[in-house]
Amino acid sequence: MKTPDRRAWNIITLSDARLDDILQLLATSLSDSGATRKTPAFWSWKHQYNPFGPSLGLAAVDGNDKLVGLRPFMRWRLSESKGEVLAVRAVDTVTDQHWRGRGIFSRLTIEGMKQLKSDGIQLIFNTPNANSRPGNLKLGWRVVERMPIYMTVLQPLRMVTALLARWPKEECSLPGWEAVSRGGVISWHSFTEFDEFLNLVGVSETIRGYHGYRTSRTAEYLAWRYREQPNIDYGVFCVDGANNRLEAAAVLRLERRLGLLGGLITDLFVRDGSKAVGVRLLKALRRDLRVDYLIAHVGLRAPERAMLRRAWFLPMPLKGIVLMAREVGAIDTLPLDPFLPEHWDLTLGELELF
Repeated sequence: MKTPDRRAWNIITLSDARLDDILQLLATSLSDSGATRKTPAFWSWKHQYNPFGPSLGLAAVDGNDKLVGLRPFMRWRLSESKGEVLAVRAVDTVTDQHWRGRGIFSRLTIEGMKQLKSDGIQLIFNTPNANSRPGNLKLGWRVVERMPIYMTVLQPLRMVTALLARWPKEECSLPGWEAVSRGGVISWHSFTEFDEFLNLVGVSETIRGYHGYRTSRTAEYLAWRYREQPNIDYGVFCVDGANNRLEAAAVLRLERRLGLLGGLITDLFVRDGSKAVGVRLLKALRRDLRVDYLIAHVGLRAPERAMLRRAWFLPMPLKGIVLMAREVGAIDTLPLDPFLPEHWDLTLGELELF
């Protein structure tokens, strides 16, 4: 194999990089299966049709215009009681294995920060893996917290057996909702009560308010986030109250870990904020699903935290999602200090798959 010229490389904008080259480079280092399968449809959904706008970022090419580095920043908008923050998420960062250790990641990040600042971006946040974390720390990122994951076990014997035997992760496809639900979970693609669901979300979000940085659950965001994601069939589980009015709903998806089938609660909405109604929904969901476990995440000050605890969701020991952040301009222009854990009000819907 011919050794590439390690001295000659140039920076181009993310929009100038060819999609086929991007997907090929991503597949060499990042997961290319399941929920994050790197297809043209997934990239377009994530970086072009994002309701917050097309992604920013830079790329590196060698002397022959071959793509050797990628540093995208996915646009996001965070809301808080004092106002909105223009943010980005640092995602899909990769350097060709033959070009690593040559400063491509650092240079793309430094130049990318200038691009973000000129575009009015105020904050970067991401959840990097252990390999990417050191590079982020060197360039000014700070760890906010290891965000706890809450779990409730539905099949204890299978769970213990899998942990002791360390079953391998199964590479088979996930079952449909009709195979794992006793009739309560509806596939998002066949969900016909969207208008009523939006009414529930609007009331729920108004009552609960903001308990830190959170994504506004607009109709556009929810449709993009759950209906249009090309790799996942999300489900909706609802409970009704008086007069068949929708009182609470959970959005969820399936996953496999160590051969076990799990459910991820990505969003939870309760019309009047009642803890009792939220707990009733979670307990009904436990009875409905034929899965091995359920997991969820909410912010430190989120009202849903008490609902999870009363429904026997407990923090997973030594597990969590590492949230990191970096200010783009002056930190005093932000309504809340982004480096305090209590200033974030996120769910798995905002954290997973990015």
